[in-house]
Amino acid sequence: LAGAKIRVDCRNEIHHHKLIVFDETKAYVTGSYNFSESADDNNAENFSVGSDSKVVKAILAVAVLAWDHGS
Repeated sequence: LAGAKIRVDCRNEIHHHKLIVFDETKAYVTGSYNFSESADDNNAENFSVGSDSKVVKAILAVAVLAWDHGS
């Protein structure tokens, strides 16, 4: 993730979901999973992986909205 742009959306006190979109229309990963050893070993987490273009576009729209409200 070197060089990745990061923004913070402060509209909500807690923003727990994770959104990953590959190539803007190809595939997605979303859910509560924190991609950490603790989440893997100790937490009840979930995530979904898929390639339905309608779902990818919806998830991308949520990510863009959060990005646009971030600073």
